[in-house]
Amino acid sequence: MTRGDARHSSGRKTSIGRRLRVGAAGTIAAGGAILLGGAVGVITASAHSGSVTGSETCTGWSVSVDLAHNVTTDRNVDVITTIPGTTSIEDQHFDSSYGNIWKASGSSPVSGTVSLRIDRADDATQESGPPSAGYSVTLSPPSQCVSDISTDASAGGPVGTTIHDSATVSGTAGSPAGTVLFKLFPPSNASCNGDGAAAVYTATVALTSVAPGKSKAVETGSFTTTAVGTYHWWATYRPAAGSPYTDTTSTCDLEPVTISKAAPSIATTAGAGGVVPINVTDSATVSGGSNPTGTVTFTLYPSVADCNAGTNAVTGSTSTATLSAAKAMSGAAHLTTAGTYQWIAKYSGDANNAGLSSKCGDEPVTTTSGGGGGVQAITTPSTGVTDSLTSVRVGGFLLLGGLGAALAGVLVPRRRRSQ
Repeated sequence: MTRGDARHSSGRKTSIGRRLRVGAAGTIAAGGAILLGGAVGVITASAHSGSVTGSETCTGWSVSVDLAHNVTTDRNVDVITTIPGTTSIEDQHFDSSYGNIWKASGSSPVSGTVSLRIDRADDATQESGPPSAGYSVTLSPPSQCVSDISTDASAGGPVGTTIHDSATVSGTAGSPAGTVLFKLFPPSNASCNGDGAAAVYTATVALTSVAPGKSKAVETGSFTTTAVGTYHWWATYRPAAGSPYTDTTSTCDLEPVTISKAAPSIATTAGAGGVVPINVTDSATVSGGSNPTGTVTFTLYPSVADCNAGTNAVTGSTSTATLSAAKAMSGAAHLTTAGTYQWIAKYSGDANNAGLSSKCGDEPVTTTSGGGGGVQAITTPSTGVTDSLTSVRVGGFLLLGGLGAALAGVLVPRRRRSQ
């Protein structure tokens, strides 16, 4: 700060509009604040001087107006301020006191000017004149204040999980105002590179002050994931007009969200067994997950143990079918031996869905052999005699109306009279 003063003889008339030239107008304070100061030349027969000093950083500002001597009663003192929230002084006399006559300060960046003017009380035209150079200080926020952005992405999960992001912006010059631009990049663009795959989601959210020096952008809307892999959020703070802050961006690698394959379920229905020889089938329905596609492979085993071991599959029983409307049907497995067989169905999975299979033992198919054949006994209706066929020597035997006739052979009956 420089200080100048002026003196003149009381017998010498001084022009109303004149001000004495002062020295250097100010310096630049640490942190980029503008600090202007100057001396006031007072137009009286006595020596008087004053000064205006001020400073501003990202953490606050202050301005002080001081008189170095008392001001005689024929002079008026004005302090003119354009800083919001401060009050000017008009036509005050300081003939018996001096020192600090006006001061103001704050913790948030401001813009404005504070000026000191000392003029002749008997000449109103001086009141409308501007203060001379060096009699005022102008405050403006530093060109750049430190700000920081921190983000909080939601957890991942299987495909179809909805995810969102939020951001908090902190600063040393009061609560940052403005917006946060959010972008979500797909797994194919892990570096959030502008030359890579475009963002799959974009949102701009206004900041809300949540504490001194801290503002929060409430979470974005939700995005429903459609692919397996790692998504990356990217967020940048965009200051409001007049804010002392500059853009601040979170880096892409700070917000990964991992999405895994979905886990569908499989339900199977085995076809009925029966008497061998017989063809049996199986069917499966794959549900849940993320629109599952792919195939189902069916295999039939002769026992639960073989099914668990994956050995001794029934020859020709393995078949693969493509899902259609989430359903698949096996080919026919031909069985010739009685027993309890076990189906198993394995879903292949796809890009967004994990594979899975049914459990051994859940799909039993039981087959049986047929009953014995031949003639066990013959009853003659009219006589009530029951004969058993003991031997046929040659040829065949023809039954006609309960009578026996030998055709190129002899029937040897064993009679048993009914009781």
